[in-house]
Amino acid sequence: FSNGLSENTFLSYVSTFDNKHLVLSLCTGTGLAGLLGSLWYVFLTAFNCGTSTIFSTLLITPILIGISYFGLLSKLPSCNTTPLAEWYSNFFHKITKQNIYFNCKCFKNKMLLDLAYLPHLGPFIVSVIFVFLFEYYINQCLHELIYFEDFILTHSQQYSWYQVTYNVSAFCVKSTLNFITIKSIWYFPIMQGINASILTVEAILLFLPHFTFALVFVFWEGLMGGYTYSTIFYTLYSEAETERRPFAMAFIAIAESIGISCAAVLAAPAHDFICSLPEDYFT
Repeated sequence: FSNGLSENTFLSYVSTFDNKHLVLSLCTGTGLAGLLGSLWYVFLTAFNCGTSTIFSTLLITPILIGISYFGLLSKLPSCNTTPLAEWYSNFFHKITKQNIYFNCKCFKNKMLLDLAYLPHLGPFIVSVIFVFLFEYYINQCLHELIYFEDFILTHSQQYSWYQVTYNVSAFCVKSTLNFITIKSIWYFPIMQGINASILTVEAILLFLPHFTFALVFVFWEGLMGGYTYSTIFYTLYSEAETERRPFAMAFIAIAESIGISCAAVLAAPAHDFICSLPEDYFT
């Protein structure tokens, strides 16, 4: 909940500033957050810290987000800086039937204009939903099932390093958008779908000869997810109409959440189905 709320808020907020580097910084920050989080988990588990202890150490994160949002960010010129009591007094003093009608009409017109812009977002919405559907299906369902017995790392350690590898690749591509740009957004869901299919077969048959081969596919998964996230938001910031930009970026963030939620719904039964297959099912 907090992730979805804060991401939508920050994306809409960033889109109001005329500085493309803010979008690049936001993309880099999301990649760095995933990388540091996964490394922090690996670091603490190496000292036999329990999961509850690890998550307890991260409770300071919402506080830091609040401090950064309310204390560090610049206010928009359009933001109301009037003291709260005075604002309420002015509001109730000036409120009239005509003002209510005018404000409602303006809101309705803006909403209609935003909705009319949705067809322009169609390719972005579809790409984001399917990329993150496949991506989080891999993360939530397949990583746990791809296990190499004759390897130095335990099952839980292999799972942790899948997460680290995924976040390393996502961070790398989100940080290099200035240097590498791919315009064809349809490329991402297709490649991520192929990746999910290969890893699904691997989870069932365990045909890969070594742990490092699985890491390659996980690294590729992170590349596709990172490129999708950074490319689409940067493209929207650069090409969307200025008045529609906050709506566009917030709506794409919602599409991302839809893809992740669908992946969660898909991952649970898929995980149970794969686990229910007998070992000699395909022999």
